[in-house]
Amino acid sequence: VIVWFSAPSGACNPGFYCTSVALVSAPMDNVTGSVCTLGHYCPMNSTLPLPCPASTYSDYYGASSCTSCPAGYYCPFVTTNPAVCPAGSYCLASSSQPQACAVGTFSNGTGYNSASQCYTCTPGYYCNSPGQTNVTGPCLAGYYCTGGAIDAYGRLTPAASAQICASGYYCPAISAQQQPCPA
Repeated sequence: VIVWFSAPSGACNPGFYCTSVALVSAPMDNVTGSVCTLGHYCPMNSTLPLPCPASTYSDYYGASSCTSCPAGYYCPFVTTNPAVCPAGSYCLASSSQPQACAVGTFSNGTGYNSASQCYTCTPGYYCNSPGQTNVTGPCLAGYYCTGGAIDAYGRLTPAASAQICASGYYCPAISAQQQPCPA
């Protein structure tokens, strides 16, 4: 007498997926099921590999769950290896994409894991857009740019006044502060 099973004799093992015709709980034939694939996970009783959601990854075969993306890296949807956070950005733990360093800051290194690792724009220069890997340019003559300036006129916020050199002072290009005129 031949007995046909319509499901495994037990639960499909974590780390494997089993079709309805699987006879074992850890099939390896790629017909009735197999070990879970990279970038996917297979909890107990999986019928197909499930893609790792964004902010997680799976870098080995047979995963029963996905791993949270570490700080300094980001993990888009179905990731097998976390990507290093690029220059101009930072990546908190469990990031699905890099976060740009704010206007008035920059970062020229990779793998940053906090906004505090973005550098305040260098005095005498400005940083006018998010995600910069270096300063945008020098402060204009007649103006001064303290650290964190967002434009060539030394503004620290869009609503702030330009940092115009006051009477009795001079400010050549790339000035971080006003210089008193010689007597």
